[in-house]
Amino acid sequence: MKKRYTDEALRLTIAFMEEFYKKNPEPVFAVCDPEMTWIGAQQGQIILGFASFKAEIETIVKEMLPCVLMNQTYYLAQNTGPVCTIIGKYVVVTNNENRFIRLSEQRIVAVWRQEGERLWLMHLSNTNPIGEWNVTENEHFPMKLNSYLMKYVDREVQRKKGSERLAITDCERTIHYIDQDEIVYLQSDNKYTEIFLECSMIRTRTMLKEFSEKLTDQFLKISRINIVNMAMVARIQDQSVILIDGRELPIPFKKVAEIKERINQYFQNR
Repeated sequence: MKKRYTDEALRLTIAFMEEFYKKNPEPVFAVCDPEMTWIGAQQGQIILGFASFKAEIETIVKEMLPCVLMNQTYYLAQNTGPVCTIIGKYVVVTNNENRFIRLSEQRIVAVWRQEGERLWLMHLSNTNPIGEWNVTENEHFPMKLNSYLMKYVDREVQRKKGSERLAITDCERTIHYIDQDEIVYLQSDNKYTEIFLECSMIRTRTMLKEFSEKLTDQFLKISRINIVNMAMVARIQDQSVILIDGRELPIPFKKVAEIKERINQYFQNR
C-alpha cells in the first residue's frame, strides 16, 4: 500500500475512534467492509459481519457516557500488498459538563484493505489491560469505578489539595484567581500573554517568560510562543500537539522528538 493510503488509514482510524467516543459511530460504519470482524474488550465479544457489528455498537452507544481520548499513540504495524494494520493505545476519559475524569487505557488494532482508491476496514479489535474494565453482566459500558480510575481519583484529590493558584490581572485590570490545572495552554502575543482555559481566555500584559517561572512541571514550553498543560494533550501528530478539545499547537521541527519524550515521561509518571 502506498504511503498516501497508509497515512489515510491512520487518519481514518483516529477520526472514527474519536467520534465513536463522542457517541457518534457513523464514521466507523461508513468504512466497514461487509464481512468485517470485531473483537471487543468484553468477555466473549467476537462479532462476525458488519450487520452484527453495527447492532452491537448501537447498543453500546446507548449506554456509554460521552468521552474524549487522551495520550493517543498510533503506529503502522504492517503493510503488505493491499492490506495494512494500524495499532495504537489511548486513555478513555469521561466528559461530564467539561469536568474530565480518567477512565481506562485501551489498545486498538485496525486492519485496512485497499480497493482501488477506497479503503475498507476489515478487522477491528479493542482490548484493555487485565482487570481495568469493571463490566458486569447486562452492561455494555463500564459505569463503576475500576482500579485505574480509583488510583487516578486518589492522585487528583491529593494534587488538588496542594494545587498552586495564580493571581492574573487582565488588560481591563480585573484580577482572576485560577488553579493552574484550569489552564489548557498559554500563548505569547508580542507584549501580551493569552491564557486559554477550557471555556474562556484571559489576556494579560504579563510576559510569557514570567509565567514559565511560576508554573509547575506539569507545563511544558513547546515553542517560542506556547506553553502547554501536558495533562490536556491528546496526542502528537506530525509537527503539532493536539489538545483534548481539538485545538492544535505547532512544534518546531527540531523539537518534535524532545517534546514527544517529555510528554511521554509525564504520562508514564502519573
